[in-house]
Amino acid sequence: MQLPNKKRNNHPLRTERLQRRWSQRELAEQVGATVATVKRWERQTTIPGPYFRLKLTALFGKSEEELGISDQDTSFVFSSPEEGEQEEKLAPLSAFTEHEIASQEESPSSIQPSQEITDRESIPSAPLMQASPEHSTPKMKQPTILRRAVLVGLGTIAAVGVMEGSIAFLMRSQRTEGSFPSRQLPVSHLNLEMPLFSYHGHSNTVNALAWSSDGKRIVSGSDDKTVQVWNAVEDGSTVYTYYGYSAVETVAWSPNGTHIASGSDDCTVHVWNATNEGNISTYSINSEWIFAVAWSPNNQYIASGSGDKTVRIWNVADGSLVSTYYGHVRKVYAVAWSPDGTRIASGSDDCTVQIWNVADGRHVFTYDGHVRKVNTVAWSPNGTRIASGSDDCTVHVWNAADGRHIFTYDGHSDFVEAVAWSPDGTHIASGSTDETVQIWNAADGRHVFTYQGHSDEVFTVMWSPNGQRIASGGRDKSVQVWEASL
Repeated sequence: MQLPNKKRNNHPLRTERLQRRWSQRELAEQVGATVATVKRWERQTTIPGPYFRLKLTALFGKSEEELGISDQDTSFVFSSPEEGEQEEKLAPLSAFTEHEIASQEESPSSIQPSQEITDRESIPSAPLMQASPEHSTPKMKQPTILRRAVLVGLGTIAAVGVMEGSIAFLMRSQRTEGSFPSRQLPVSHLNLEMPLFSYHGHSNTVNALAWSSDGKRIVSGSDDKTVQVWNAVEDGSTVYTYYGYSAVETVAWSPNGTHIASGSDDCTVHVWNATNEGNISTYSINSEWIFAVAWSPNNQYIASGSGDKTVRIWNVADGSLVSTYYGHVRKVYAVAWSPDGTRIASGSDDCTVQIWNVADGRHVFTYDGHVRKVNTVAWSPNGTRIASGSDDCTVHVWNAADGRHIFTYDGHSDFVEAVAWSPDGTHIASGSTDETVQIWNAADGRHVFTYQGHSDEVFTVMWSPNGQRIASGGRDKSVQVWEASL
């Protein structure tokens, strides 16, 4: 079933982009804009300027009207400046006296939407709030600006400052007409989207991560050609760094916590000792990049997915190749073992997820519900369902026994790169190139929470073994650890 709680974004520009399998970043790079600008175009909060309209029409071979970017389009409610244009600065809260607030409430259209405040910016030098002479409202201290936050049912807060158990903010909303004046609410009413801590040991994109079975450490793999193990409980300090090969596409921690497997674009699978920096073995039969690795539940085998369209099973004890599955017709980007270790699910650029019997290599069935590349697959903890994420911007949840579709989650606006079930099987976390991680109910697809702490595309998401935390990583070179808000 398709969920009714979110209206699908069918903007013509977005449709044309997805038909070409481009991410928002790829489109931005082709026309010389920023990802944030492309997002505004597709969300219809701004119209491209003449320069960008010319580039977009030439790129897609479509008219402005066909792309939905004509300056005659009256469906755009807000207008935001393009790159290089002067943008109206956020006025300090001190600019609003109670009299002025009242007048703004009477005429909300006179307040223009402000530029979003990013990390650690400061409000202008005036105090946060200053009473007019005829009122006795006390002055308040200058706050620190945090990352944008969401107040349920109202909209996006443009600036937020914490002071003695309360939060003062300026807010704008794309869900309701007009804008809102300054207000104060208890901290408990807001989710500040701040991570418990961030790990910044990598110098390039973080492609994959995994928790140790005891939840005390995290391993991450990066385009900087390293696999790094670090403390996930205290301060995020680096414990070990593994070097010696090309960009790392995938990592997996063995269920017993003793070994780490990694795959890279030098066509090799490495197995590492998780207690020191030793490389135990290297598997190198593949002729293409290794995009995915996964440990069997009994710790004896590793499955790998590769650009040569195969899924291979390796014996960890001696490094021998046990079997090879050839059912896909394009690159394999994801592999996952069933909880009982009897089957393997593999996702591919051929838009399918295929289920294999481990004992005899027999193909069980194919799930073909996606219309674009499948980037990620994950079994539910009880083994009855599978979640798969795709370049079609959706996550499908389906029956693992017969491939029957259960529901589709379509809360993301760009490619879905990662999915992970909570340990109790009640929720699913999904990461996307739209720079968000979204948590939703695994029973009916109801959206629960969106984490927006990353400043760039998210490629990997994993739940801690105790279900209390989530780790996510991506193009901003960081791994962020945050509380699972359920």
